[in-house]
Amino acid sequence: MKISVKDVQGQQEAVLRVSPETNVLEVKEFVARGMGIPLAQQQIIFSGNALSDDGKKLADYAVTEGSVLYVLLKKPEPETTVLRDSTYRFLRQYYNESDSKKIVEHFMKRFNQSVTTLSLDDLERIATTFLQDEQKLLSM
Repeated sequence: MKISVKDVQGQQEAVLRVSPETNVLEVKEFVARGMGIPLAQQQIIFSGNALSDDGKKLADYAVTEGSVLYVLLKKPEPETTVLRDSTYRFLRQYYNESDSKKIVEHFMKRFNQSVTTLSLDDLERIATTFLQDEQKLLSM
């Protein structure tokens, strides 16, 4: 089925070919790739209701052929990074939105604390190991 996704400012619109089994997270990932709106800043709206559970299927929200979904931009969260987004996407497969955000916040805080305590020698060892591993992969 085809559905439309529009931003509320009316600046961008996309037509998606999806199935009723497509989940909300997959729609959000398309919006991130196709419309350039980061996952963490998206709120998907259909018929005045937020599609807040990323694991639910479009059919669970009664999205059908020709439906129009709207994307609201939420305030950007601090330090939106690839690591944060990837961790959030992974966690959303197993936890609800609220728990995923809490886990990501705690993880990022601990991660930043760990990285800032590394010495230059530690960073050099990590970089050297990474480059050696990368060279091994390329030589295969």
